Amino acid sequence: GLEYQSLYDFRADVDLMVHNATTFNPPGEPVHQFALDVRKLFESQWQSAVLEYDVLDDRPYTNPFDPPPP
Repeated sequence: GLEYQSLYDFRADVDLMVHNATTFNPPGEPVHQFALDVRKLFESQWQSAVLEYDVLDDRPYTNPFDPPPP
């Protein structure tokens, strides 16, 4: 069906949307900025959603689009 199997699958789609919007729309474009705003809002709500739906499991989530740590 059209349902996510987990909250982490939903998060992966949000990350992909932000990645695509910021990759294909240069800084200064409204779509680029909107994507950054969505990511900021999403990150601010992520932990409470995970706790509310009690889906926190042992696997850490890493955004595949984030640059590797130094």
